[in-house]
Amino acid sequence: MKPREVRGPSTRLLPSVVPVVAPTPAPSPSRNPRHLPRSLLSASSDTLGGALDGALEAMHVPLKPHPYGRHLADAEQLALALAEAGIEVTQPGQVRLCLGFDCSAANRKAGSKIFSGKPLHASTAHQLGLADPNPYQLAIFFLGKALEVVGVPAGASVRCFCYNTQPPPKAEWLAPGERDVPGATAADAAGGDGPSATAATAPSQLPADGSAAQWVEPVVCVGMAGALDYYNSLPSYMFRGVRGPQGSHGLAEAVRYGGAIAKADEAAGGARTLLLLLTPAQGFDAAAAKAALISTRRLRVSVVALGVGDGPFHELGRLAAACPHNFTAVDFHEAIDGKFPDRDLALAALRTLPEQVLARELHQNSAKPPAVD
Repeated sequence: MKPREVRGPSTRLLPSVVPVVAPTPAPSPSRNPRHLPRSLLSASSDTLGGALDGALEAMHVPLKPHPYGRHLADAEQLALALAEAGIEVTQPGQVRLCLGFDCSAANRKAGSKIFSGKPLHASTAHQLGLADPNPYQLAIFFLGKALEVVGVPAGASVRCFCYNTQPPPKAEWLAPGERDVPGATAADAAGGDGPSATAATAPSQLPADGSAAQWVEPVVCVGMAGALDYYNSLPSYMFRGVRGPQGSHGLAEAVRYGGAIAKADEAAGGARTLLLLLTPAQGFDAAAAKAALISTRRLRVSVVALGVGDGPFHELGRLAAACPHNFTAVDFHEAIDGKFPDRDLALAALRTLPEQVLARELHQNSAKPPAVD
């Protein structure tokens, strides 16, 4: 059966809520893997549970395609599709931003090619006046530019937090409550609109059962410039990170954490919460992350995971294909490797958002009981 078309101002930009993706045939064992089409290589990796991801990365095979937003060709079409879906990005408070930083130990070895062998969180900003941005700093900067491309104001509030962190020293325990960010001013706390403002205090949304040790208090920053100031002010112990199985549930925890924030946003009148996660995406539990995404599906939240570092990020791509209604995976370094990195990143990160919003509305409407005459 042909999927129902969405009739709106432009059916070209919003072709359908749930696109039909044809299944990819399994590759023949007799064929040479070097000559297989990229879609067949991705299917082979799916079957083997990611065992071929390193080879896929070496062969520059792209991530498994997301079923949403494929028809959007540029940032102009993306901006129009967002408006058609009722996402008023220019209106303050309609699209609320969250930004999470993965501090797991995987960051230490994920920069051998991308960052000259240095840990991804390493910074030379204070060494002899050098300013070589690390991948996280670069991602924050380009995210700000990408959001501006689609009309998000430069001074829009951004809630920042860290995950996969080691517990802080006792002297710096982050108990639930309000936290002042170093450098924050009274004007910032009052909601200053300048992009250079560092950050504002915000009530804690952390649980009171002791698990607050795993997070930095969520801090409301003024624009991505403020988010960058926040990131640069983090203490060094934040980047020691958890190792191995202890950090495998970090992505799932970050998704649930963002879902709790999205629930509060929805109660406050927010139309959509956009959760942006910067991560090396290595060693995470895909099953736990999928369960977390399913548990937040009914909330007005879209999760965008930007892979930073060497990768491979194909596990993220498979997760996005399995949970298209609220999750998108982006290879950050590939997305900005073009003539217009800000526009390319905006398209890669946000192209699924219009159809995710419409899919949620359709799901909610279908779940309502029929009206009684």
